[in-house]
Amino acid sequence: MRRSSLLTSFVFVALLITFATNASAQTPGVFEVRFNDSALTSQQRTELAPTLAATKSFWETIITGYQPGVDLDGIDIIVEAAAIDGPSNVLAQAGPGGFSVTRGGFTFLTDNQFNSSAGVVTIDTADFSTNLIFDVLKHEVGHVLGFGTLFDLNSLSPNRGEYIGSEGVAAYQAEYDSAALFVPLQNETFPGGIQVFNGHLDEDNLLTDAFGRAIRNDLMSPVVSNTTNANDPFQNFLSDTSLGIFRDLGYETIATTFVVPPPVLGDANLDGAVTFLDIAPFIGFLTTGEFLIQADCNEDGVVNFLDIAPFITFLTGN
Repeated sequence: MRRSSLLTSFVFVALLITFATNASAQTPGVFEVRFNDSALTSQQRTELAPTLAATKSFWETIITGYQPGVDLDGIDIIVEAAAIDGPSNVLAQAGPGGFSVTRGGFTFLTDNQFNSSAGVVTIDTADFSTNLIFDVLKHEVGHVLGFGTLFDLNSLSPNRGEYIGSEGVAAYQAEYDSAALFVPLQNETFPGGIQVFNGHLDEDNLLTDAFGRAIRNDLMSPVVSNTTNANDPFQNFLSDTSLGIFRDLGYETIATTFVVPPPVLGDANLDGAVTFLDIAPFIGFLTTGEFLIQADCNEDGVVNFLDIAPFITFLTGN
């Protein structure tokens, strides 16, 4: 499905302040997302609170800690709302900010206590109530964490349109292109000669993984999908490639976000549903005795006449 033209962007921010957090409750080496929404109105805070909580949970599930030698204690993110460009187009913008510090061979931007990463997410006031706000916030926090914004400081994208970090490239080779020498990144020229490059994955990359997930639908591509990932696991997902990129930035991550869905019993033509179109292929498996888990409707490990009755049940819904 072709995606909408709702672009997101990233920016670097000047952030030289101390966050009002309980430092004694924070543990070096433990990743945690902390949002500061005090810049929002009371109504905006109330509206956004469930989404911020869900975004925090999402990233704390994806990122399980830091690479060895990194003793930061998480990331503090200011969330604000401001006019950007009116409805649609740029929904939000974000980036890290603060002091450049190196931990474990990785470069981060931190607050002036040098123990927490820091950044800002700015939501366009005209798009504050978009139904895509969850995926927008997940995307923008990805930038605050360093996707696209800390590539240069970590020597990960020396050429336009090319990401060369070892973890990201290895994941991309396994997932999309075994012969790839780099991960393709955004490299575009917009009207007026404005050049945008290396901040996102390449929107024009049409490759798909073994499960049919197109990398152009990754959460860290420049365009947000019309359908939220909560309803469609093939849209706004984090690919193994993106997970590898976050490891190159100094984080530990889960291995993959994709969970193979359970087989649909009776779905003999493998289209994801049991309909009359499954009758002919189901009879074919009965005739040949060839095993297909979807045709083994009584789940006894073989495909035979005993599968006919449960197949009819799945087909008719009775």
